[in-house]
Amino acid sequence: MLLVSKMIGLPVVEQGSNETIGRVKNILFSKNRKNIRAVLIKMPHSLKTFIAYFEDISDIKNNLIEVNDKSAIRLYRKRIRKFFKRIFSDYNEIVKKNVKSVEGDRLGFVNDFFINEYSGRIEVMKISKGLFDDILKGRIMMPLSWNTEISDEITIDRESLEEIGTGEGGIINKIKRNNNIKE
Repeated sequence: MLLVSKMIGLPVVEQGSNETIGRVKNILFSKNRKNIRAVLIKMPHSLKTFIAYFEDISDIKNNLIEVNDKSAIRLYRKRIRKFFKRIFSDYNEIVKKNVKSVEGDRLGFVNDFFINEYSGRIEVMKISKGLFDDILKGRIMMPLSWNTEISDEITIDRESLEEIGTGEGGIINKIKRNNNIKE
């Protein structure tokens, strides 16, 4: 799994030639299917943004994104952008969204998320309850189920709530690890 925030800024290269095309500017996700639909690319020496659809991406790695053929990359035009805003969410629109349970209890907000590099599906969200909780307990790692609804807020179903785990960080978790304390 890859942390999406680490994908922003990665080089985009053409498979085979390894020619650098540009760098990842943003990532578009399907609103209802919760997976990558396209990558927005900033090319050097150009003010325009370009788009590579997920089907044209051959590999996503920790240090680069490979596209099958650079001719598949298209200009991200204004009228396409308006249409895509209705059906896609970009990375920045998902991060900082409030997360709540189906009962309406606030769980925190999305800090970042992990994707499956083969399917492009959002697998796990990192939920923050705020700086103080992050320092003490670490962020919550929440597996994303198909029932999870992403709209203005993210609503977590009961199945996902049962699978929530704490992150590795936080002072309390470090003390427990150092002292081999189990909950």
